[in-house]
Amino acid sequence: KVRAAIGRASDFVGPEYDVMGDLVIQPALKGETANLVGRVDMPHTFTYIPDFGRALAVLGTRDEALGRAWIAPSAAPVTQQQLVDLFAAEIGQPIKTRAAGALIMRVLGLFNPSMRETVEMMYEWNHPYVVDSSLFERTFGIQPTPLAQAVRETVAWYRQQAAVPQPARA
Repeated sequence: KVRAAIGRASDFVGPEYDVMGDLVIQPALKGETANLVGRVDMPHTFTYIPDFGRALAVLGTRDEALGRAWIAPSAAPVTQQQLVDLFAAEIGQPIKTRAAGALIMRVLGLFNPSMRETVEMMYEWNHPYVVDSSLFERTFGIQPTPLAQAVRETVAWYRQQAAVPQPARA
């Protein structure tokens, strides 16, 4: 009797919160080294955060969504390196990167619980991690935001957050 639908997504990219923001964009905007996890040459699906929000709104308002799990619209898979290259192009400078494997993550996990929890998810970064959102896209007629646009909007948001507010004039 419960009317429900489940919305799922891949790893997020986008404004406000995302691991790529913490690990790549913020350091890159400061000219620092970006941190990646696992292999940087494996295809990986990313879901743009605003697309996930729109998908959840659709799932909560459409009867045809009920009774199943749905993958939110997600861009075609890219490697972490390809995503970093898109961010570098948008930022306007190369981004130096380093990637941590499972051993490094275990060691860091001794001091940081978030890192410790990441170790169990390393399979996502050491092998292709591809999700298919085509059923959602066909059913509801909603396409994912093109990755280049998502990167542009994400970098703009992080730049805006990093801006120093000007004092109010009387």
